[in-house]
Amino acid sequence: MSINNSRSSPNNSDQDSKPSLTSQTQTLSSTQNIIAQTPSKRKLPSDSPISTADSLTPISKSSQQHLSSTSLSTKRPKIEIQPLSSEMIPENSTSSLPSSSKSHPIPSPKTLPPKYKEEEIVRIILQQLSDLGYTSTLQKLQEESNHKLESEIVTEFRTGIIEGDWRNAELCLNKMNIKSKHKHQSILFYIKKQQYLEALSSGKYKTAIKILQNELSTLNFHHKSLHQLTRLMLCTTTAEITEHIGWLGNIKDSRQALLDSLHEFIPSDIMLAPHRLQTLFDQALEYQKSSCIYHVSDGKNTLYFDHTCKHKPQFSEKPSKIMFSHDDEVWFVVFSNNGKYLASGSKDSTIIIWETENFDKYLTLKGHNNAISCLSWSSDDSKLLSASNDMIIRIWDIKTGACLKEIDKHTEFVTAAQWLPDGKSFVSGGLDKQLLLWSSDGQLLKQWISPRVHDLKVSSDGKTVVVADNENSIHIYNFVSLEPIKILKETSNVLSIFLASDCEHLLVGTQNNQLHMWNLLTSSVVQSYDGYKQGSFVTRCGLGGVNESVVYCGSADGNIHLWSRNSGMTIQVLEGHVSNVNCCSFYYYNNKHQVLATAGDDHSIRIWEQPQATNDPTAKQILLVLNEKKNFIIEDLDETHVFVESSAVQMIKSALDSVLDENTYKVDITIT
Repeated sequence: MSINNSRSSPNNSDQDSKPSLTSQTQTLSSTQNIIAQTPSKRKLPSDSPISTADSLTPISKSSQQHLSSTSLSTKRPKIEIQPLSSEMIPENSTSSLPSSSKSHPIPSPKTLPPKYKEEEIVRIILQQLSDLGYTSTLQKLQEESNHKLESEIVTEFRTGIIEGDWRNAELCLNKMNIKSKHKHQSILFYIKKQQYLEALSSGKYKTAIKILQNELSTLNFHHKSLHQLTRLMLCTTTAEITEHIGWLGNIKDSRQALLDSLHEFIPSDIMLAPHRLQTLFDQALEYQKSSCIYHVSDGKNTLYFDHTCKHKPQFSEKPSKIMFSHDDEVWFVVFSNNGKYLASGSKDSTIIIWETENFDKYLTLKGHNNAISCLSWSSDDSKLLSASNDMIIRIWDIKTGACLKEIDKHTEFVTAAQWLPDGKSFVSGGLDKQLLLWSSDGQLLKQWISPRVHDLKVSSDGKTVVVADNENSIHIYNFVSLEPIKILKETSNVLSIFLASDCEHLLVGTQNNQLHMWNLLTSSVVQSYDGYKQGSFVTRCGLGGVNESVVYCGSADGNIHLWSRNSGMTIQVLEGHVSNVNCCSFYYYNNKHQVLATAGDDHSIRIWEQPQATNDPTAKQILLVLNEKKNFIIEDLDETHVFVESSAVQMIKSALDSVLDENTYKVDITIT
């Protein structure tokens, strides 16, 4: 859609921690045909295609093998090896054991040179053993490796901090051979600061003043922090101290936090950073996620295999529904918050409300005299807001289709309008350089001057409003004080924006055939999305799917592009419209199903849905259906393997047995 009558771009006018996989999980291998035509009804064997996942070795696929002839053992044969006793040898046997059974030394595997220093590896393992409480194992590893987690001095230093033996902690610090004088002073400052805060919180003001004057101030260090600590003398409660300085308050927790923070100043060869192995695990997992091309969900964390998201088409290649009820270009579509309705606005000045069960027409709203530029649902979906090039804003009652209010305050095209999250007010903007805040019944509440508005979005917490202007800039305002927070500068004309639900990321559609994902906290572009054709018309971009992991936007060539938000890689390109796609709306519901509505200059609205699961009678398909209700699948490995919760095994067996009973039949064969 455009924000002027000629459909030109604004630049040419005035105008989305779970338990780790453990030995409690199991692996399931599906067979190709669970339902078979058989001479008589068959029950599943007492065993099942499920085995424990301790070894994490999935059962290999048995192609075209009937379930009744499939090995369905839940246990591996148990082999017990015992010494051969004299009672087990026949009395008349005079021969010795065969030479093949004689004891031979087991050859040790070829040792490869370590990629990292042995001492570093061992110390990190020792620390993890200590964190897990495996004291005896830790001691044994130290003895065998001849490496210690840390020296006795460091251990004594830790004990001094935790127990509040400050004098001994300082003595140990002096013996720890920290070469940097600056780091040594920093450690000493934070130790003295802890002493001061503990004295202050317990009401020992004389002791606190003594520490402040005779010890902290003499360090001649961290002057700003020193002034902040001095002001704390005015606080009368621990809660006030906590509020002003962010101190934990609890002595035990604050001492541990102090100890954990000191690793910044102490070399790792003297004292390891806390939970180092966990940190390495977290970093490895984050790297795997960043390398996951089609990343849509974090899934359940596991160390057994690398993280990956299965790449499946987001939508069927053909639309499930095409509607041609508008008489002109369709400029805007948006799903209601509950997904029951879809609203579309057209250049023909009408608005149509569709029921999404079958996408039948529910209401046609008439009243505007020019193209519909924007639509917005109230939070309870009882009202619809419409903005138009006739410079009018209308509020509609969805139950009756009546226009509740007509607002004519704007003096030029109204390009954007959006309800606030509470549903009690909404904001509008246009080419007349006005941002207006309205009550739900259409009373003007606030007004402030802004640049020409091409698009605007309100954050999900209602605290921020983001405005795209006609000068390649994005303005971010504090919605409470109406004061500007910052301005982001884009490389070309900004046509549309979409504010993520985390309130920290902004998707920006530009005229240079590129979408940009901005981090609003750092004011930087963190990802770009290419491949679509912008042309000279307004096309609206957005985020959808689980965790808003999919980026979508229409294209001037009639296609719809979908990208992975995380990697920027193209997931899918949908072809169907014959000219410019102006707007898309993505609705994700029931934790599974998702639907995309697209509007184009070809007067059509097209509905794209996920491919429906086939009735392929395989164990894998049955399990996926069961999982939607029971949620027992931990990881979908491949076409024929899944990891499942061990507690669900019996339920799975019964379900498969039941399905087999329901779907097999007797065949009588007569031979003459």
